[in-house]
Amino acid sequence: MTERAEVSLVQCHIRENTMASLADVVQMLKKEQVRLTRELQRISAALAAFGKTYGNRQDYQRLHGHE
Repeated sequence: MTERAEVSLVQCHIRENTMASLADVVQMLKKEQVRLTRELQRISAALAAFGKTYGNRQDYQRLHGHE
C-alpha cells in the first residue's frame, strides 16, 4: 500500500469515527430534549396547581381589602 493510500484510509477512518461520534451526540441531545420537555410539563402542572390554590386567595384578599 502506498503512503498516499494509507493516508486516505486513515482520513476515511477518522471521518467515520467523527460521524459516529456526531450521531451519538445527536442521540444524546434528543434524549435530553425529551427529558427536559417532560420536566417542563411537570413544572407547568405544578405552577398551574399552585396558581389555582394561592391565586384565588390573593384575589379574595384584594377584593376584601386585605392586601
